[in-house]
Amino acid sequence: MYTVRHFLYTIYKDIAPVDKRYFIAHVLQTDIAQVINHLDTVLSDTQARTLQTYCHRRLQAEPVDTITGTKAFWQGHFLVDKTVLSPRADTETLMEAVIDCCPYPPAHILDMGTGSGCIVISLLHHYPTAQGVAVDISTDALQMAQKNARLNQVDHRLHYIHSDWWQRLPVGTPFDIIVSNPPYIATKHIANLQPEVQKYDPIQALDGGKDGLYAYRVLANMPDGMLSDGGYMVVECGVGQHAQVIEIFTEKGWVLHAQRADLSHIIRVQIYQKSKKIEKK
Repeated sequence: MYTVRHFLYTIYKDIAPVDKRYFIAHVLQTDIAQVINHLDTVLSDTQARTLQTYCHRRLQAEPVDTITGTKAFWQGHFLVDKTVLSPRADTETLMEAVIDCCPYPPAHILDMGTGSGCIVISLLHHYPTAQGVAVDISTDALQMAQKNARLNQVDHRLHYIHSDWWQRLPVGTPFDIIVSNPPYIATKHIANLQPEVQKYDPIQALDGGKDGLYAYRVLANMPDGMLSDGGYMVVECGVGQHAQVIEIFTEKGWVLHAQRADLSHIIRVQIYQKSKKIEKK
């Protein structure tokens, strides 16, 4: 048996210290900030074996999130595995944008390409009277979103639709907010991604088609009746894509309401509204 100090500072030196702190926090069921207070804790045989397994997996380029099976996002924690894209810090910019543009509680929220469900679930936490719909083409992703909704205690307000974007969505009660963090990496760039992304993230959640913009064309071509009057479509976009995404949406009658940059000053989120048709007298 050995201590947390030994594990953290003496062995597995090829693994980043921050990764080892996440592993320790997960095994000890504590916060990562509290690991420093456990340096002299003696690890049980089971804990030591678990940490060794985690480290061996990390040395194979498996991400910390899929190793521990959890990821913090916004104000919650989410289950993740290889079937969903692990929540990224950049996507919290989308959360901020929605909350800023919609200070009054929306009644209905739609999340297109929900994956783990982290966006719509976090929004349902922020807006406790709202109802949500999570859409994904992957049944595995929808199952994970359902687990996360239960974990974060919003499952009674979230509904799930297995659909290829708009195809199976019924036109009924319009949504006040539609959000999406779609696949936006061009197919030709997938092979150049980091090994931990290529091997452990679902390609379906990354591949945005030949130019990386396929999903935006589909989203911009929203069927009538999906968005309420004055409602917002909020999308995340990739580095350097904002001008092309604006062009795609404006060609379909959308008006850019606002853009928001992430902490690296990269335009990461765009907010659109449908332009109102002027009736001829």
